[in-house]
Amino acid sequence: MFKSYFNEFVTAKAWDNSTDIINQVDWDAWVFGTGLPPIQLDFTTPALLQSKELANQFIAGTAPADANATYSSWDSNLKQVFADTLLSAQDQVSAEILTQIDATIGITDTQDPEVKQRWFPLGLKKYYEPVTQPSHDFISSMGRMKYLTPIYTALMDSGN
Repeated sequence: MFKSYFNEFVTAKAWDNSTDIINQVDWDAWVFGTGLPPIQLDFTTPALLQSKELANQFIAGTAPADANATYSSWDSNLKQVFADTLLSAQDQVSAEILTQIDATIGITDTQDPEVKQRWFPLGLKKYYEPVTQPSHDFISSMGRMKYLTPIYTALMDSGN
């Protein structure tokens, strides 16, 4: 059924390479094969790279003056990538770097639970005091374990 729909859709578009597109699809591998799909897609975007780069600039101490404007313009996903980049390089992150990030973009005050789930544990692991009370407040008001588990773990590990 889907194969017929796909073939009709591509044919209806009348692209110059419609036949090539249809012939390239290995339906047995896609539908009946095991493991990862036969073609891996790359979802890297300039914004994703910018998000990672800003986190790395903070780590290196070279964050631009307009970092807040850049960070504020991102959607939640890019803010998560920023925090994930910091988490993945946490050996290079210090409380001083977290202080600089917070002074520049105010991440501790975010309302985004996805960012809190990443930022608070990082801050707790680095003994960054400004996240302690917001972490307690957040876990007291949230019921979703996805958000709570990393923060509870970090609170326990840090003795808070």
